[in-house]
Amino acid sequence: MQFDLLIPSHGWLFPLMNLIHSLENQLLLPDRVVILVWKERTVVELQELANALHVVLDRLHIELVLQHAYYSDHQQGKGIWYDRRFLTTQATHLYTCMIDEDNVLPAHQLDDRIQWYKQVVTSLGHEAIVSPTVMRQWTIQSQGITWFSYLFPKYTYWRCSSQPRQEVKMLWANSLFGRTELFQQVQFDPAFIGSYEDIDFSSRVVWAGYTVVVLRDVQIDHQEQMKTFLWSLFLWNTTSAYLRSKNRILRVRKTATLWQKIQYFGCWLRIQTIWWFWYILRSWVKQKRGLCFAVLKWIVTWPFARLRKF
Repeated sequence: MQFDLLIPSHGWLFPLMNLIHSLENQLLLPDRVVILVWKERTVVELQELANALHVVLDRLHIELVLQHAYYSDHQQGKGIWYDRRFLTTQATHLYTCMIDEDNVLPAHQLDDRIQWYKQVVTSLGHEAIVSPTVMRQWTIQSQGITWFSYLFPKYTYWRCSSQPRQEVKMLWANSLFGRTELFQQVQFDPAFIGSYEDIDFSSRVVWAGYTVVVLRDVQIDHQEQMKTFLWSLFLWNTTSAYLRSKNRILRVRKTATLWQKIQYFGCWLRIQTIWWFWYILRSWVKQKRGLCFAVLKWIVTWPFARLRKF
């Protein structure tokens, strides 16, 4: 089966090399690897990245295509995000596999996924997009989103399915496989970023009459490092914090019913702000508790230290 492997990337060599090296454990290999790299990467950096990747891909007889990231006009100056819609237009084969750079493919994972894809399409009688279970640090991070709330920021609920495959309405697009025509028909919306882009795309796939299936026994390793609560909120970057809040509101405006919009913008938006502030404050206190004790100790002992000098 001929397919393209599409990788939206920040241009970091270490996670990309981990992902590319994991292709050596697959029986079925992609014909092309298309990597969309941040536009801020220089030509020299891109050349160094290409040279390192060619060492592995040439041995596997896989074509490498490096593309500079494309941004829509409204995102200019408001953040650095690659456009997955532009990335899907670069696929030339019948099937497409899209995977984030911070993931690693376990042995024979692509082979198992393709076999499952054939079974799913045959049993359903129409096209579908299949996704593996996303694992992080040997625990399940995502088997699909089964519930969405416009009221609170914690809008996802992960469920471990007892079935070998599970149909979901929304999911994180860490790794997807399907027909290229489907990706190009139901395009990613560049108005969204991050997880909201994934949620919007997968939900519109379902609305278009197709199926999104998560495979229980086909797993992918998400190499995301341990993050504190504050870091995951992107609080150290005001631009990212702004985009996160903006995309949550865009999602509500685009998909919520009239009553849900009244709830969100009328009342729950205020409660949400208080809720976030409480958890941010609690997390900050937990992380800075040691520093607070050190400052308090200095305040208490400072007068005695001054007295010793006289």
